[in-house]
Amino acid sequence: MSHLAPELIAAFLDRTLSPDVRRQVEVHLVECEDCRLEVLEVQRIAGSVPGPRRWAAVPLLAAAAAALVLVVTQVGPPSTSPHREPTVQTSVAPATLTPAGQVPRLERLTWTSVVGAERYRVAVFDTAGQVLWDTTVSDTTVVVPASVADGLDAAGSYFWSVRARVAWDRWTESGLTGFRVSNPGAAP
Repeated sequence: MSHLAPELIAAFLDRTLSPDVRRQVEVHLVECEDCRLEVLEVQRIAGSVPGPRRWAAVPLLAAAAAALVLVVTQVGPPSTSPHREPTVQTSVAPATLTPAGQVPRLERLTWTSVVGAERYRVAVFDTAGQVLWDTTVSDTTVVVPASVADGLDAAGSYFWSVRARVAWDRWTESGLTGFRVSNPGAAP
């Protein structure tokens, strides 16, 4: 026997099988966990049906239990929601590339991309930590407006950093990178 038919389970639970067939079913139930679970489930469901005719529903309940076992074993556990991407557990911070050290003029800021980042927030600071300019972009480079570049002092030191948005309200940030401009007002 591969698996017990619903009618055989119903007859087994209704105690209408011949002794020889009943022994065969019992031997099968010892060996087959799926059928044991099905018989127990049908017995549980039939026991919840009120009245003296509750065993009349056993064939139908056995068929339903067999279908349930078949669906569960073939389909498997429910999958995770396909509507969401997996949560980002950790992200590498963007690395600042240019400018760094001594530069002739501040023209653009460039950094490395971060996997999964949808936007970047860039800021330029003076030595006191005051924000001189900041912007949010979706690329890994941004042109600094001439009005900002022209306002820098050749004798001053400046810093910049970039933050990458990697999830809702979650950012990863580069360290500060220092630079000096030797000719801030020069034409690009």
